Amino acid sequence: SNRTVQYRVTALAGAVASQAVVTSVAIPARAATPSNLSVSSNGQPAGALRVRFSVSNAAAGYEIRRRVGNGAWTTVTVPPAVGKGTITYIDSGLTAGTTYGYSVRAYRAGGWSNWSGSQSAKAK
Repeated sequence: SNRTVQYRVTALAGAVASQAVVTSVAIPARAATPSNLSVSSNGQPAGALRVRFSVSNAAAGYEIRRRVGNGAWTTVTVPPAVGKGTITYIDSGLTAGTTYGYSVRAYRAGGWSNWSGSQSAKAK
């Protein structure tokens, strides 16, 4: 849902104030947080994980971030990557036996969604 911000503007000339002009501007809503995030090594070659999630049709794109274990998050897609609906992203070049966590967020004209919860899996 869109938000509306109201501005009230008054001009001052010395001690004389103009009539106040009130105008409203509709601000587009932020994107909805992506859902159904899953991460799996099933069916993937060594050093690759499949990251799958759902992005609202109202969104313009998304961003995926990754971390090793409980380390710092790093972005793995160019934000915003274009796409909506069910997104499948194959993250490759990973280290076998290492656990990677992922989180996603979506974008539209009104701004970024919150980050989704995170899911993790071990690369094989």
